[in-house]
Amino acid sequence: MFMNSFGIIAAYTAFPIMIVLMLIQYIALRIRDTRSPAADPHLGRKAGACFFVTMSIMLVLGGLSVSVFDILEYLLDPAAVAQQARQNGMPQQPAQFNPNNGQPVQPAFDWFNDVQRIAAGLVVSGLMHGLLFYLVLRFATNDRQFPAVRRAFLGMRFVLILLIVTTTSTVAIIMTFRREEMDLKFVEVAMTIACVWAPAALIHGFLLMKSGGWKVKPKKPVDTD
Repeated sequence: MFMNSFGIIAAYTAFPIMIVLMLIQYIALRIRDTRSPAADPHLGRKAGACFFVTMSIMLVLGGLSVSVFDILEYLLDPAAVAQQARQNGMPQQPAQFNPNNGQPVQPAFDWFNDVQRIAAGLVVSGLMHGLLFYLVLRFATNDRQFPAVRRAFLGMRFVLILLIVTTTSTVAIIMTFRREEMDLKFVEVAMTIACVWAPAALIHGFLLMKSGGWKVKPKKPVDTD
């Protein structure tokens, strides 16, 4: 239930933000193109393709987040329920124990339950549409000759993903210093971000550095004579 509500809120919040950022990015690229000596005739179609590639990547990351959160919720749910009962002053439900080894019995996890099916659908949809629009970008535009649009959207994705990671890690650090016990539901969210979005930020940072060159070119010495 928590993940369903969180996913709906995130989806309805992320889509308008992505539209606004795409418009801002397109306006900035169009202004830059008007000031460039060599105009880019494919700027509009490249911006559209890059936008849908970005949306597809977000779908993949969202699907992976749903899947990882569902697994973490299964692993940490008994502790989260016990924490909630303890905070509300309610008696904890007695756990069922295995008579053979005396360990608590936990229901078996369905690795392809309804939540995992939704996650798989998001990932497959993101991969399919991302590949389609990437092929459009590579073979129906002059992306290789004018790569500025692709780099701009790559940087935008990097900033978005890094913002999510930074915000979540900052909240986690603040909650660590609180006197109260950390909410295990937030721990599940933070671990999901660490498992899915943090690697995505590293990959985007690597691609951004690679697209702009690895080394900073030294400036030519100024002749003072």
